[in-house]
Amino acid sequence: MRAYVTGGGIGFIGGHVVRVLRERGIDVRDEYVDLLDGPELERSMRGCDTLVHVAALYSYDRRDAAALARVNIGGTRTVLAAAARAGVRRIVHTSSAGTCGPVAGRPATEEDAPPA
Repeated sequence: MRAYVTGGGIGFIGGHVVRVLRERGIDVRDEYVDLLDGPELERSMRGCDTLVHVAALYSYDRRDAAALARVNIGGTRTVLAAAARAGVRRIVHTSSAGTCGPVAGRPATEEDAPPA
C-alpha cells in the first residue's frame, strides 16, 4: 500500500497519521502541496492507492469565511478530483474537533464557537 497524506504531514493530525502509517510499514508520500493546486496534487498522488485527506485551514482568531471556504471546500474538491485523475482507489477524509474548541461535558457541534 502506498498512501498520500495531504498537508505534508506537518499538521497535528497529519503528523500523527504519517508516523502511525510508517510504523505499520506503509509507504507514505507526504510532500506538502497547496490544496488548490490540482496538477501538483495529481502528480504527488500518482502511484498511490490511498489518499488520507487531513489538511485544512482553521484558526480561532481568523474569521475570513471566504478563505475558509476556498481552502476547505474548494480545496477538498480539488484534492478529490486530483485523486480520481491519479487513480487513487481509497480515500480517508477526516476533520478535527479542534476547529470548535473543547466543550465541557458534551461533544462539540457546529453551533459551538471556538474559545476566546
